[in-house]
Amino acid sequence: MGGNYEKGMYRQLMDVMARLDVMETEHKKDRKEISSLTSEVESFCKENSRFRTELAQVKEENSVLQKGRGTARSMLTIIFPKQM
Repeated sequence: MGGNYEKGMYRQLMDVMARLDVMETEHKKDRKEISSLTSEVESFCKENSRFRTELAQVKEENSVLQKGRGTARSMLTIIFPKQM
């Protein structure tokens, strides 16, 4: 009777250890995936920062061009008052 109990306990132990190995493998895979995704997010953050800087420059250029357009239009209105 004691032998069957020990065999049953041993089988349970082997089953638990096998499941633990599977979980450990999945955990390592998940950690690699998390690391990869973290790197990707950092890359996107840097790219986003560059785009924000570029957008600010484009907005500034647009503002300068709009002011220049307004100045040119007012000058043309003075020169050609009936056509504007």
